[in-house]
Amino acid sequence: KREGGNIFDIMVPPSISIMVKNPKSKKHGRILFHDIGDYLTREQKLKNIEELSSINGMSNANLWQSITPDEHGDWLRQRDESFGKFIAIGSKDKEAGLVLFSIYSAGVKTQRDAWCWNAGKKSLADNMQHTISEYNQELKRFNEAYLVSNRDVRNKEVDKFIDNDPTKISWTRALKQNFVQGKGLQYSSDYITKGIYRPFTYQWMYFNRRMNEMVYQMPRLFPNGKIENFIILISGTGGRSAFTCTMTNHIPSLHMADIDGSQCFPLFVYNENDTSDDDKDLFADSSPSGLTRQDAITDAGLKHFLDAYPGQIISKEDLFYYVYGLLHSPEYRERYSDNLRKELPRIPR
Repeated sequence: KREGGNIFDIMVPPSISIMVKNPKSKKHGRILFHDIGDYLTREQKLKNIEELSSINGMSNANLWQSITPDEHGDWLRQRDESFGKFIAIGSKDKEAGLVLFSIYSAGVKTQRDAWCWNAGKKSLADNMQHTISEYNQELKRFNEAYLVSNRDVRNKEVDKFIDNDPTKISWTRALKQNFVQGKGLQYSSDYITKGIYRPFTYQWMYFNRRMNEMVYQMPRLFPNGKIENFIILISGTGGRSAFTCTMTNHIPSLHMADIDGSQCFPLFVYNENDTSDDDKDLFADSSPSGLTRQDAITDAGLKHFLDAYPGQIISKEDLFYYVYGLLHSPEYRERYSDNLRKELPRIPR
């Protein structure tokens, strides 16, 4: 809202950038910046640009602001350095050191939401049976035309061969890989479960590795529809919207918390003990037998807080709900708003 009218009718605020390369200059890496102003209409912005006319016009009006990037490379909205003193909520880097959660995951990316999500359970089942049937028919034709063992030829011919009618099937990279490898699809109602598609909007989803383009770590958070878990969902870093945080006990879509993606931090993590490789390849979930459950909060993370409060009884579940409460703190979100746009939260004690 503060950005005002957009001069190009697009979602991303534009800038005019002029890069100067001069080896003879006495100074290198200078950054001069001017913000045209808040709450301006499109017409006001264009008039402002017309009146300034040129770089000299900017200099004569003394409008340039000199910027020194911080250690993160931020020019504007620079991060609060005190943020770095807190424990990381999680990290994909094995060398990251102390973290609070041992695992986190993006929501499920189906890349065929029209097929894999639906408000009606029967409609979802009908859609999935239809598209799986179309896939298997295409695979039968392909196998008759090109031998499964001739992988190079199949890779070369697949795009020209398949029926790309979007009312029948939605082809993606992973689905084409399975197709080339000669892997058929099998429909099962066991893989219909309730999920959360958008904030406070539950739908039925088909949770299946072959039909979902990317399930990420979600099978370890929700191995099947009968498993109990809670996850804290936060908006992804680098997003255009402000930081958001919700909680759910259902499998979320990738864009549940933010149009640019979301990250999910669970109360529990489940490990499969006896699932065969074929099952892991075909389904995102397995039977409840053979699953072991453990807390997602790390032992080191718990000790980090216990050391700060000697004599107090603090459980890993306490920390899970503390994180959820903290991420709703107006003081925390206002002070570290720039940090939260650019990196995952860090948790103070």
